[in-house]
Amino acid sequence: FQAEDGIRDYKVTGVQTCALPIFADIAENAARSGSQELRSLRSGNPTVDPSRATRAAERFLEVHAVSGVVSIEGNLVIVSVDGPVRFSLLNLVGLSTTSVSVSRSAEPVTQ
Repeated sequence: FQAEDGIRDYKVTGVQTCALPIFADIAENAARSGSQELRSLRSGNPTVDPSRATRAAERFLEVHAVSGVVSIEGNLVIVSVDGPVRFSLLNLVGLSTTSVSVSRSAEPVTQ
């Protein structure tokens, strides 16, 4: 099975395939939000402010009610999110949820 986001796994369900782009979009936009928190702009050498970037990305996740982890590596803001995806029809046979995990990153363009 290969989905739009490059999934190749026979164990991935259609519900996960539908949820993956949603979670990926949230993770990517949270990372972008964090990567906009810069310092040293006037010196001509802008860098990501780690504490402000982390807070900005975490706020973005909170607004979208998604749990995740934010990490900073140099100017790269990495956001990993995970969450439950609920089944409707499979709930009838005892399968109620599965989970989706995705990571995305962003860094500022400084030129």
